[in-house]
Order: sequence, then C-alpha cells, then structure tokens
Amino acid sequence: MWPAALPLPPVCEGAALVGRPENPITTPNRSLGRLAVWLRSCRSQAGLSYRQLAEGTVHSSVTLSRATTGEKIPKLPVVEAFTRACGADVAHARQLWREARWEEHRTSEVVRTLPPKLSVVKDPEDMIAALQHLYYRSGAMPIEEIERRAGTPGLLPHTTLHRMVLGETMLQIEQLVAFLNVCDVPEGERPAWLKAWTRAWRRRESEKEMRVPAHRAAPDDFPIYDPRRLEEALRPPLFEQLLEPVRSIGKEVSGLWRGKDRGEIEFEAAS
Repeated sequence: MWPAALPLPPVCEGAALVGRPENPITTPNRSLGRLAVWLRSCRSQAGLSYRQLAEGTVHSSVTLSRATTGEKIPKLPVVEAFTRACGADVAHARQLWREARWEEHRTSEVVRTLPPKLSVVKDPEDMIAALQHLYYRSGAMPIEEIERRAGTPGLLPHTTLHRMVLGETMLQIEQLVAFLNVCDVPEGERPAWLKAWTRAWRRRESEKEMRVPAHRAAPDDFPIYDPRRLEEALRPPLFEQLLEPVRSIGKEVSGLWRGKDRGEIEFEAAS
C-alpha cells in the first residue's frame, strides 16, 4: 500500500544547518532514522532555526528539536507542523511517519498474522482482520487523533474504533469511507475495500436473519439497511459501479414491518 523504502530528498548544496551541530541519529528503527534525517534536511533547506520554526507552529522549539533526534517517534501533528513550517511535502512526511510506526508495531500479534486479501474477504471476521491490519499499517494512530481527522463529530466514535482495533466489530459504510480517508488509502485501492465490505455486510445480515425467527423477532432485530447511505458516502469521488451490489443488500435483508391483527406482525422483504 505504501512503499517500504522512500527516497530521501536531496539537500541543496550550500544549505547549512542553522545553529550548533546536531548529535548523530542512532536508532534501531531504521524508518524512524529516515524520518529524523528527512526532517533535518527540510530544516537545512529552509535555513531556519528551531526557534524560527516554532514561530510558525503551535509547538515549542524543544518539541520540534526532539522530533529530529530519532530517540522516539514524534506525534504526527508535530511532524506535519514541522514539515509545513519548512515548506516541504506534508504527505511525504506522513508516509515516513507511518513507516516508522509500522516498524515499531509490526512484531505485535495482530500484525504478525497476515490479513486476508480483500478479493477473498467474505464475512465480518475477514473484514475485521483487514481493518485491524490497515490500522497498524497506516501508523496505529491514536484513536483520539483518528476521531479528530474524521472531521464530522461522531462519525468515527471512540468506542467503535476501540472495538474495531480489538477485533470486535466492523465499521458501517460511512465509517469505513472516513477511515480510508484518514489512513490516506489511495483512490485506486478503495473499490476493493468497498466490495469487500459489501460481501461481509451481506453475510452478516444473512446470518442475523437466520438466527432470529420472523415470528419471534422484534423490529430492532432486523435493522433496515438503506443503500442510499452508501450513495451519499461515496458521491463524490467513489464509484457508481459499486452501488449496484449494495442496493441488492437492501432487497435481501431490509424489510418493512406492518401490523395485520392485534398481536400479529409480519416481516416482508423489501422489493
């Protein structure tokens, strides 16, 4: 999804580090080392001191300086602010940060287990595993930061994200689209995610319908899935050809409740 090795930008000849020489970067996390070197090169090319950098951000000069030591992975907002103040490529800085975080987390139990390919995802368990892996591969961003970057308050609730990371739930379609945005998943890869979600959701709703007999069910046991929610979430820029299989979900699992006689309720498949 993201390149494992990203080329460092050339340092302009004649550009010198402002202030006293910095200590060598020594870290076992090679990706963190690349991030620290890149940040230093950005500052060098901009010709700014850490105090001058701090004037263009909400962070102190000490915080910005620590971001380049390689001792600890800095917070993503710090990396972005540092890069923006230098006039450098913020998207590239995020990629470097994600690689550093991935190297730090890739020995965890979840990450050591390879996720299913999106093309073969067929049920909620597969989808949850894929989402967990995406979470770590995109930097295991703090949940509060994901909430903030989603933009709309409540779109990616803290509790839902926490349960997703623990492998307890999959996301709703609007939440999935927002999560893909936060993770900077390339546009070309998003159709595969949406198709995988459609198959997993269909299986989930089909199994739920089988578990709850119609004559014993209460209305909440059959949540009506409105395909229009997907259309609103995907338009624009995502893809009209993905809508048809999701519309079929509404025909398969959505329903209308109506009372016939007192105490008698019938569930009818929506046409």
